[in-house]
Amino acid sequence: MKATVANLEMNAALTTEQQAQIGQDFIADIAELVFADTPNPGRV
Repeated sequence: MKATVANLEMNAALTTEQQAQIGQDFIADIAELVFADTPNPGRV
């Protein structure tokens, strides 16, 4: 919980663009974990 609060405080100091990039990177990382065992997850 303390780590989450620290992250939120850090994010507050970032620009909107930086936050968006961090969010996209985070989502991409999660998707990679979720689809790691899938042969071709929506990619051609």
